[in-house]
Amino acid sequence: MPSDSPKAAPLAELDRQSNELAVMRRMLDLSQGTPSLSLVTCNSPALRYYLIKELKKDYPNIVVAEIPRGHADPYGYVLEMEMPENIDGIFMTNLEASIPSDASHQQAIRALNASRDLW
Repeated sequence: MPSDSPKAAPLAELDRQSNELAVMRRMLDLSQGTPSLSLVTCNSPALRYYLIKELKKDYPNIVVAEIPRGHADPYGYVLEMEMPENIDGIFMTNLEASIPSDASHQQAIRALNASRDLW
Protein backbone atom coordinates (compact mmCIF):
# COMPACT_ATOMS: atom_id res chain seq x y z
CA MET A 1 0.00 0.00 0.00
CA PRO A 2 1.54 3.39 -0.94
CA SER A 3 2.45 5.61 2.00
CA ASP A 4 0.15 8.39 0.72
CA SER A 5 -2.86 6.07 0.88
CA PRO A 6 -5.66 7.13 3.28
CA LYS A 7 -5.31 3.78 5.04
CA ALA A 8 -1.56 4.17 5.53
CA ALA A 9 -1.83 6.86 8.24
CA PRO A 10 -3.89 4.76 10.71
CA LEU A 11 -1.66 1.74 10.09
CA ALA A 12 1.46 3.83 10.67
CA GLU A 13 -0.04 5.14 13.93
CA LEU A 14 -0.91 1.61 15.07
CA ASP A 15 2.64 0.48 14.27
CA ARG A 16 4.10 3.44 16.21
CA GLN A 17 1.91 2.70 19.25
CA SER A 18 2.83 -0.99 19.16
CA ASN A 19 6.51 -0.04 19.12
CA GLU A 20 6.05 2.33 22.05
CA LEU A 21 4.23 -0.35 24.03
CA ALA A 22 7.15 -2.72 23.34
CA VAL A 23 9.60 -0.06 24.59
CA MET A 24 7.62 0.35 27.82
CA ARG A 25 7.58 -3.43 28.33
CA ARG A 26 11.38 -3.52 27.90
CA MET A 27 11.69 -0.62 30.34
CA LEU A 28 9.65 -2.53 32.94
CA ASP A 29 11.60 -5.76 32.33
CA LEU A 30 14.96 -4.04 32.73
CA SER A 31 13.96 -2.24 35.93
CA GLN A 32 12.59 -5.27 37.79
CA GLY A 33 14.09 -5.37 41.28
CA THR A 34 16.01 -2.13 40.79
CA PRO A 35 14.86 1.42 41.47
CA SER A 36 14.46 3.15 38.15
CA LEU A 37 12.88 6.38 36.97
CA SER A 38 11.49 6.52 33.46
CA LEU A 39 9.39 9.27 31.98
CA VAL A 40 6.74 8.59 29.38
CA THR A 41 4.62 11.30 27.84
CA CYS A 42 1.26 10.49 26.33
CA ASN A 43 -0.96 13.40 25.34
CA SER A 44 -4.04 11.28 24.73
CA PRO A 45 -5.77 10.21 27.98
CA ALA A 46 -7.64 7.43 26.16
CA LEU A 47 -4.40 6.02 24.72
CA ARG A 48 -2.63 6.47 28.07
CA TYR A 49 -5.17 4.33 29.93
CA TYR A 50 -5.28 1.76 27.12
CA LEU A 51 -1.49 1.36 27.28
CA ILE A 52 -1.55 1.02 31.06
CA LYS A 53 -4.33 -1.60 30.80
CA GLU A 54 -2.25 -3.54 28.27
CA LEU A 55 0.86 -3.36 30.45
CA LYS A 56 -1.06 -4.51 33.53
CA LYS A 57 -1.78 -7.81 31.75
CA ASP A 58 1.94 -8.69 32.04
CA TYR A 59 2.76 -6.56 35.09
CA PRO A 60 -0.23 -6.85 37.46
CA ASN A 61 1.42 -4.84 40.24
CA ILE A 62 1.55 -1.60 38.30
CA VAL A 63 0.15 1.17 40.48
CA VAL A 64 -1.66 4.07 38.83
CA ALA A 65 -1.42 7.31 40.79
CA GLU A 66 -3.83 9.80 39.26
CA ILE A 67 -2.56 13.07 40.67
CA PRO A 68 -5.44 15.37 41.67
CA ARG A 69 -5.74 18.69 39.87
CA GLY A 70 -3.55 21.34 41.45
CA HIS A 71 -1.77 18.93 43.81
CA ALA A 72 1.68 20.38 44.49
CA ASP A 73 3.42 17.28 45.92
CA PRO A 74 3.13 14.19 43.69
CA TYR A 75 5.66 12.25 45.79
CA GLY A 76 3.67 12.89 48.98
CA TYR A 77 0.49 11.83 47.20
CA VAL A 78 2.05 8.55 46.05
CA LEU A 79 3.45 7.86 49.55
CA GLU A 80 -0.07 7.99 50.98
CA MET A 81 -1.35 5.36 48.52
CA GLU A 82 -1.74 1.71 49.41
CA MET A 83 0.90 -0.27 47.52
CA PRO A 84 1.22 -3.95 46.62
CA GLU A 85 4.15 -5.82 48.13
CA ASN A 86 6.11 -6.15 44.87
CA ILE A 87 5.52 -3.08 42.75
CA ASP A 88 6.08 -3.49 39.01
CA GLY A 89 5.95 0.26 38.45
CA ILE A 90 4.16 3.45 39.38
CA PHE A 91 2.44 5.37 36.63
CA MET A 92 1.64 8.95 37.58
CA THR A 93 -1.18 10.24 35.44
CA ASN A 94 -2.99 13.55 35.25
CA LEU A 95 0.21 15.33 36.28
CA GLU A 96 -0.44 17.96 33.63
CA ALA A 97 -3.42 19.17 35.70
CA SER A 98 -0.97 20.17 38.44
CA ILE A 99 1.31 22.06 36.09
CA PRO A 100 -0.63 25.08 34.84
CA SER A 101 1.10 26.57 31.82
CA ASP A 102 0.29 30.12 32.91
CA ALA A 103 1.81 29.82 36.41
CA SER A 104 5.13 31.51 37.04
CA HIS A 105 6.07 28.94 39.73
CA GLN A 106 5.57 25.28 38.95
CA GLN A 107 5.17 23.82 42.46
CA ALA A 108 4.60 20.24 41.27
CA ILE A 109 7.76 20.34 39.15
CA ARG A 110 9.75 21.79 42.05
CA ALA A 111 8.40 19.08 44.37
CA LEU A 112 9.25 16.32 41.88
CA ASN A 113 12.72 17.74 41.43
CA ALA A 114 13.28 18.00 45.19
CA SER A 115 12.07 14.45 45.82
CA ARG A 116 13.86 12.66 42.97
CA ASP A 117 16.40 10.99 45.26
CA LEU A 118 13.57 9.72 47.48
CA TRP A 119 11.79 7.85 44.70
